[in-house]
Amino acid sequence: MKNTKNAAFALIELLIVVLMIGVLAAVAVPQYRTAVLKSRTAEMLLLGEKLRNAQKIYRMETGRYSTDISSLSVTLPAGFIIDSSSPQTALRKGKRVEQGVFVDILRGGEQKVEVATQDRHFAYYFWFDTRDNAVYCTATQGHAWERVCKSQGALAGSGWYGPGTNTYILH
Repeated sequence: MKNTKNAAFALIELLIVVLMIGVLAAVAVPQYRTAVLKSRTAEMLLLGEKLRNAQKIYRMETGRYSTDISSLSVTLPAGFIIDSSSPQTALRKGKRVEQGVFVDILRGGEQKVEVATQDRHFAYYFWFDTRDNAVYCTATQGHAWERVCKSQGALAGSGWYGPGTNTYILH
């Protein structure tokens, strides 16, 4: 009788490979999502700082803050466009809501710039001359964005910017 080796995989070997792929995917997907969130927040922080500085310069030149983004001397990060439908909230990036960024250069008439996701689960507030030029991060409680805020600062309060939100002051 000849001794032949079976070149095919056994069912248990295939199951082990599928299980290993599943475990790797379970670890990698959340890490990928976190990396995407962090890159979006870095972009939002940069945009907010630029707009806050542009508002300060505008005030030094004119004695007041601007309500029209086109009057500010600011270079926008790649991908952002000015939407002329609303001069105060005119910046946007992305066509899909979940990728969009909403900007208000004089939030509610207060001395702050708001940079938020279009779905409003996450926002940065950049104060000008009040509150010691603080930057606040606000997110919906329990949402993935809240982990980003927690990693950047200390809890300052709850419900400041709507029910079910937590606000963190960045350090």
